[in-house]
Amino acid sequence: MNYVVQVKRNQPTLIEKMYELMLQQAPLSYYETEEKNHGRHDYWSVTVYDSTLCLKAKDWLNSKRYIEVRKISKNLKTKKLSENSRIYITNLYQTDAEFYRTCLKIDFIKKYNYKSNIM
Repeated sequence: MNYVVQVKRNQPTLIEKMYELMLQQAPLSYYETEEKNHGRHDYWSVTVYDSTLCLKAKDWLNSKRYIEVRKISKNLKTKKLSENSRIYITNLYQTDAEFYRTCLKIDFIKKYNYKSNIM
């Protein structure tokens, strides 16, 4: 069974280790996009890394890739900025960052019944 799972913030050791690994290797793929909707201007970036280079990857549900998703949002009315960063682990060999961005966006839409003009 294939999976893409988010690493929760209550796993600080795992999160820290993953950020260390990101600094030690070049990304396999990078994708960025911007969206304007619902009174926000969102900037997204998705970076894909090879988790098989890490000896602990076998302990991480046999992962092959980890993905960092960053989102910076600007409320167009209040001009307030917010930033969000998430990390995902997957056993897929896919290296295309845009593929993961699409998968995660579709999952978000299904989960929250969210409609977007991007798709």
